[in-house]
Amino acid sequence: MNHDCRPNANYYLDPLTLTHYTHAARTIHPGEEITITYTDPLQPHSIRQHAIHHSWGFRCTCCLCSSPAPQRALSNSRIQKINSLLQELSSFRPSKHLHKPNPIPHHISKALHLLSLYELERLETHIGDGYREAAYAYASAGKEWEARRYAEWGVQAGVVAEGWGERWVRELAGMRTGVGVRGREKEGGDGVEL
Repeated sequence: MNHDCRPNANYYLDPLTLTHYTHAARTIHPGEEITITYTDPLQPHSIRQHAIHHSWGFRCTCCLCSSPAPQRALSNSRIQKINSLLQELSSFRPSKHLHKPNPIPHHISKALHLLSLYELERLETHIGDGYREAAYAYASAGKEWEARRYAEWGVQAGVVAEGWGERWVRELAGMRTGVGVRGREKEGGDGVEL
């Protein structure tokens, strides 16, 4: 399979069976090449180009890398915002923000903005991270229906991207049915019971 910075498929290795899985992340039309990424698509253009050349010995000429400089700059800006939002959202804990006036709606809007950036960047292979953050945000706000909806979408995307072995995929699987999964629990942090 060939490389594309915005691939239509994702792969992972099951560490227990040493099986390599490749799944379509979006509809692949007849005659369309199946592509994966050889580098981190959440890096700016110059870093992706360097990584590809250093590791694989070629210059990426995918649609994104071949686009005019202003489009690449816009993409780099969105990638930077995605990384910033991911860092901010993944560190969110309701108990740490109780002194602030109603932080939850702001957290939800950031999660939805993150999802829109994934869509604009055509990052179908990574959109599960956005669904995960939206599910946790809605769970933190006590909005069970929305939390379950985004959890379902997150499971679907997460299984394609990383398989059932990832903890967050299993957590979202429980959240979508409301089976006592806590909304963000990391290193003893406070979660939100659905």
